[in-house]
Amino acid sequence: MKLHGSVIGVWLIIMIVVKDLTLIINLAFFIGLLSILIITIFHLVQSDLYQLFFSGFRKIWIWVTPENRAMKRTNNLIRQDYSFQLFREKLYRMIHRSLIWIGFYSITISISLLFLI
Repeated sequence: MKLHGSVIGVWLIIMIVVKDLTLIINLAFFIGLLSILIITIFHLVQSDLYQLFFSGFRKIWIWVTPENRAMKRTNNLIRQDYSFQLFREKLYRMIHRSLIWIGFYSITISISLLFLI
């Protein structure tokens, strides 16, 4: 609930400071669309849809610049570190949830202000 109040509070402050209603409508809609676009990009990257595409570039990159032993050990340690994986997952969920609510409230504010014109 903290996030909901923050997003609504920021939009209320923007509405008080900026007096032009059409600018607020356009800005809210743009921010909503932008956050939803970022969410879809996150989903595409997380869903391994482009795994074949990225694996080809990874093979080319390894051929161009071979990985040294220290970097291989570091990558293995990161893959095996449960707390780091848990941190990454929590961070991803927090960013995902924030972007969803920012997009939802921004588009909702844009549409409701559009009906006030």
